[in-house]
Amino acid sequence: MTDTLWLATGLALATGLAALLVGLTLARRYRELHTALKDSGLLRPTTPNPTNEGTWLPAPGTQIPPDLTIKTKAGKLITATDFAGPDVVMIFLTSPCNACRAALPNLRKALTELPPDSPSPIAVLAGDTTAWPDYLVALSGLVRPVEEGDINTQKGKSTADKLNVHSYPAVLVLGEGKIKRSSMTPEATLTPLPK
Repeated sequence: MTDTLWLATGLALATGLAALLVGLTLARRYRELHTALKDSGLLRPTTPNPTNEGTWLPAPGTQIPPDLTIKTKAGKLITATDFAGPDVVMIFLTSPCNACRAALPNLRKALTELPPDSPSPIAVLAGDTTAWPDYLVALSGLVRPVEEGDINTQKGKSTADKLNVHSYPAVLVLGEGKIKRSSMTPEATLTPLPK
C-alpha cells in the first residue's frame, strides 16, 4: 500500500511540475507576442493618457484635423468645414465584427430618435466588403454611407486613423470643429444628443 501511495504522490508531483512548465512557457510566449504587437503599433492601450496617444477612441475636445476629407458612397465630398456647425453623428463599423452586428438594432433605434432637423449621420464602413450589405440594409435611409476598404492597407490615411478611432463599433458626435462625444455604444453617445 505504501508503494502505491508513493507512486501516486510521485505521479501527482510530476504532473504538477509539467503543468507548471507548460504554464511558464505559455506565459513567456504571451509576453513575447504582446511585446511584438505593441512594438508594431497593432496593440494600443485601453486607458487614455494625457496626450490621447494610443487610446481606443478620441477624447472629447479633440480637434478635427483640417485635412479631413471623406467621400460618401453617393460621391459627395465631406470636409472638416462640414463639422464646424451643428453636431454630426459619425459611426464606424467594420467587418468581420460581431460587436458591430450586435450593435445594429440599438444603433438603428438611436438614429431614428435623433432630432429631425439634425444633419444626416455618416457611417464609415471599413474592412472587407462582406458585411457591408447587412450594414447598409440595417441603416438604410438613416445615414450617409462611406466605404473605405481595408483598414490595414490605409494606415494613417483612413478616416478612423485621422480621428484616432481604433476600436469598432465606434460612435462619435462632431461639431464646432471638435469631437464632442465618443463611445463604443450608441446609447452612451447619442442619448441625449449634445446641444
